Amino acid sequence: MTSRRSGLRFDKVAKRFVLDIRRGLRGLVPEGRTLIFTVSAPIRQASKTAEELKARLRERLSRARAKTDLDEVIHGNRIRARLVSARSSVKVIGYVHNSDVDTDALLQLPRSLHGHDAG
Repeated sequence: MTSRRSGLRFDKVAKRFVLDIRRGLRGLVPEGRTLIFTVSAPIRQASKTAEELKARLRERLSRARAKTDLDEVIHGNRIRARLVSARSSVKVIGYVHNSDVDTDALLQLPRSLHGHDAG
């Protein structure tokens, strides 16, 4: 399932992937911050990609001054992630999208909708 207008994906694999990342990282995101990530669809090797992404982000989040900007390809999937200041209790926000979607816009969207600031 996809939202044609937004280019976002809501199929079973996409939802499971986002949930897996959220569960695996939400306890590691510092207070007052939100981690936003995007992954291109279709997700190749979803389980392996999720494990590798969580490992890379855990390493970045474990630093005393966590600054997490990630733009990498993992198992053939383009993934971007950004840690932002937040006035929300939401710790991890994930989007699975078609390849023609502007990921910069997706990484900015929660800031305008949920009271996030650049950070």
